[in-house]
Amino acid sequence: MRFLRFLLAAVAVLGALSVLSPGTAQANPSGRSAGSEAPTSALTGVADVEEIAPGVYSGRTVAAWGCASGAVCFYSQPNGNGTVCWSSGNVPSSSCGYRASYFNNGVPCTGCDHVRVYEATNYRGLELACVHYGWAEGRGNFYISLPVSSFRWGGEC
Repeated sequence: MRFLRFLLAAVAVLGALSVLSPGTAQANPSGRSAGSEAPTSALTGVADVEEIAPGVYSGRTVAAWGCASGAVCFYSQPNGNGTVCWSSGNVPSSSCGYRASYFNNGVPCTGCDHVRVYEATNYRGLELACVHYGWAEGRGNFYISLPVSSFRWGGEC
């Protein structure tokens, strides 16, 4: 687990350096290459990574919409900014807290590439949101900051 945490932190630092380095200015500051569907690097734009619950990670965004490939990300501020909380699996009890925006950077999968967000742990209470997949439909702002208490992958919303 320590090695995984170290590896994630190292990748995040390298991604942050590539974003912040003055010699690496890009024509497309969003982190996407022309014609791509999602950010090109798994952790581009995320620093200070830590595991906050089993399989749930948190970090600080240094570029908007930084999100691990194959994961769903929830951000503390609108437009994919602030701290980010993410996971690639079902999370019955997250430590994400209130979140203002989201990005489903998962992989296409019939019946399993949408994410449902619940107000209570163990997928109970109201379903607060159902997040579609992909760069075009799977990112945006919640109308108000929502408590991301649990979330799981599933089919169409």
